[in-house]
Amino acid sequence: SSGEFSHWGTYGSGNSEYDLPVGISHDNVGNIYVSDFWNRRILKTSSEGDFIAEIGVPGQYFMKNPYGAATDRMGNIYVADTDNHRGIRYYSSGNYLGHWGSIGSEPGQLRAPRGVCVNSTGSVLVADTQNSRIQVFSPSGTYQTQWSSYWPYDLCVNSTDHVYVVSPNNEIRIFSPQGTQISTWGSYGS
Repeated sequence: SSGEFSHWGTYGSGNSEYDLPVGISHDNVGNIYVSDFWNRRILKTSSEGDFIAEIGVPGQYFMKNPYGAATDRMGNIYVADTDNHRGIRYYSSGNYLGHWGSIGSEPGQLRAPRGVCVNSTGSVLVADTQNSRIQVFSPSGTYQTQWSSYWPYDLCVNSTDHVYVVSPNNEIRIFSPQGTQISTWGSYGS
């Protein structure tokens, strides 16, 4: 590695401008998705930073402070719509496909979800932050299962669908694909 890097974006609300970018992910062809919190949208760029699309336009399905975004194998985009307490699904083109969830603590309801990822079977995992749990949904948003995890902020899955969850108590928790906690990494320190 040459140690060189690239960066893009400035403060603002235009194409390739951000106002508190809080999450980043990629799709299977290398496009980048940035959760642009205060602009209430997801920006899709090339891996070199060239603007491709703005996802989440004003109207009925307008996002309210999204934290996380992820894509599935077909390029559909899933968003943790934090302050609307729901998940939203978009086609790879950025057109609205559907949403699920409402504020609450019952199965399928969400409270300030922050992270989202998609496993190898296409199930959508959501870090249901204020309910201190991980919820699993079908691609269309049908509730499947859940398990406890203290105040989860974000999550990802590896190639064997093990789930890695980060929380503000300075830990990363590792769960089996079925939700059994396997290990905990980290502690407070400098």
